Amino acid sequence: MEHVDHDGIVKEINGNEIKVSIISIAACASCAIQNVCNPSDAKEKIFSIRSKNANEFNIGEKVKLTVSAGKGLLAVFLSYILPVIIIFAFIIVALTLGMGEGISALVALGATAIYFLIIFLTRKKAAESFNFSIHKQ
Repeated sequence: MEHVDHDGIVKEINGNEIKVSIISIAACASCAIQNVCNPSDAKEKIFSIRSKNANEFNIGEKVKLTVSAGKGLLAVFLSYILPVIIIFAFIIVALTLGMGEGISALVALGATAIYFLIIFLTRKKAAESFNFSIHKQ
């Protein structure tokens, strides 16, 4: 199975949770999905990884984070593509029902806001399926 790797450095260890720092520009230079991920230029990102083997890692150690490419593309779909589909679908439905353009746009934005609220409320459940695995380099 194809996967995406990111090089990082262990910043903190708390029980089974490891906080890993990744510099976006360096980590994404060889990433297969860098064009759809939209990382910021040279920005540090901290990832929290749950691992049963957290005691095997040390602060400052170089590690590799891995996620399947399919999960990365699913995340892009859920955060970028599906909201656009929702906006267009609700505009078309509202216009078909005879609502004005302004009201249709507000309905579509409201539906998108509800979608993002649902995503926000289910973020803990989603975090379980979008997990990185951590490996020593």
